[in-house]
Amino acid sequence: MSWDGQEDAESEVAWREEVLREWRVPTGWEEQMWSEDGIKYVKDSRLVRLNVQESVFGPYRQRFTRLETDAQWTPLLYLYVYPSAVDSSRRYLLERAEEPHRTRIRWDRDEKPQARDTTTWHAPRTPFREFFALPEPLPGLTECHVDWTSAPDRYMITQNHRPAAAWLRCFRFFAYTATKSRAPASPESAERGLEARGTRGTPKKKKGTTSSCGRGRRARR
Repeated sequence: MSWDGQEDAESEVAWREEVLREWRVPTGWEEQMWSEDGIKYVKDSRLVRLNVQESVFGPYRQRFTRLETDAQWTPLLYLYVYPSAVDSSRRYLLERAEEPHRTRIRWDRDEKPQARDTTTWHAPRTPFREFFALPEPLPGLTECHVDWTSAPDRYMITQNHRPAAAWLRCFRFFAYTATKSRAPASPESAERGLEARGTRGTPKKKKGTTSSCGRGRRARR
């Protein structure tokens, strides 16, 4: 008795071996990225981290900076963008306004991301005032939207496909994203921490008392 699918299985194995035998590593594969309009090549470039932070105090606003968080700002997103131009990239400018402090991001060819913006914006106090990102999707990039609201004029970066209530969508760009987490403690330090927590703060038994079912009773004489 023979298995009906044995011949098909053997032909599939032979086909796979033939494909693997003929396969060659493409030239410049480390720089090759595919998009919907064909093959594009992005030269190797160093990335910088752009921190997107939320204000602890109202009104809701965001800050786009290289600075770390402090008592007034909490982390929201970590984006990796280009510090200099690459093929097909756009230049984006960062600006600030005060009372309350907030940040605006705009394409360098647009004077205003939103026509209804009436705030006077200034250059950031830090040296990081611009970055480059791609306006169209490529593998590995995340779509980031820039939204605006008024009273006061504020901008936010979000990955939601629709803007929140009372916010208007301005434009989008694509960047690499990352999650920042704290490295776990070593087993030895974790064990020492458990021992310390187990001994520290343990209430001392009163003299002449004992414990029974979790309730203290006076010892009989």
